[in-house]
Amino acid sequence: MTRKLKVLGLALVAVCAMSAVVAASASAVEFKSTKGTTVTLTGAQHNGEHKFTVGFGTVNCTKAKFHSELTTPNSVATVTAEYGKPAGGECVFAGIPAEVHMNECDFTLFANGNAAVDCPAGKEITVTAVQAGVTKCVVHVPAQTGLTGVTYTNVGAGETEEVTMHLDITGQIKYSQTEGTGLGRCPTLDGATNGSYHGTATITGEETISPFNHIGITVS
Repeated sequence: MTRKLKVLGLALVAVCAMSAVVAASASAVEFKSTKGTTVTLTGAQHNGEHKFTVGFGTVNCTKAKFHSELTTPNSVATVTAEYGKPAGGECVFAGIPAEVHMNECDFTLFANGNAAVDCPAGKEITVTAVQAGVTKCVVHVPAQTGLTGVTYTNVGAGETEEVTMHLDITGQIKYSQTEGTGLGRCPTLDGATNGSYHGTATITGEETISPFNHIGITVS
């Protein structure tokens, strides 16, 4: 009898464990589409500038664009970003015209609100402040994981449903600064870990082939 009770107890433990796994899977947050297929995600800056703050000051960009090809449902999206064209005047760093170069780096966004910067070996994101042809500061952002502070709001319904992405990554981003030249240059700074990124974007979905119809997307 004792042995039977032990076996029954182990069976109940196993059932409970399996139920917990099933419940966790069912409650996982994912990027989803109304058609459950590969979708092109396009992000456009919304409701103000995108701001990246480091020791030297804040990079303010008036144009931010995001793009991803994603098979849904999926808990992870690899996203390319563009902050205006070089020398296009869309970004200012501490009051100085700036250029943001992604250098083949991407953002990895997790539906649960986490984020990462992914770069090929030897690559990094750079932000260069140039005034009258003179480099005043270069900020280097390496590949990194463990960033938090991304939230998503579902807007609309049906095939036109879209997502508002809020980026509030505060005091977490690793970076370094390379000193520039002349008056107003930044100091060299190594191993900083207190960079912040704030901005909002509207994310829409569409088919990957013609006629590129809208596809409703959600994060849930």
